[in-house]
Amino acid sequence: MIQTNRDEALLLSQKVDLNVPIDSMHQALRIALYDEYHARAVYMKVMERFGSIQPFANIVDAENRHIEELLYLFNKYNLEPPIDDWSSKVQAEATLVENCEMGVAAEI
Repeated sequence: MIQTNRDEALLLSQKVDLNVPIDSMHQALRIALYDEYHARAVYMKVMERFGSIQPFANIVDAENRHIEELLYLFNKYNLEPPIDDWSSKVQAEATLVENCEMGVAAEI
């Protein structure tokens, strides 16, 4: 059975919604972690297509560190992290140049 995030619309909006029955700190952490999962999945797809090349390999390492730090906060505050369901939702662009452009836009 595939699990999904019950608050996926909130996670994708990347905006804390004070009308949602999850406190704003928990929302912000869930949004941040989901975004890091997304970035890592995209960069991993690039490496699946083009190999473990720079700068994508370094960026995946950085995304992993960001995820670890956010998961530490989830554990510290006894909060439920979102499910990482991005690997089947993303794909790499056709060319390395397009992936670099996408990466720059995503990191801004």
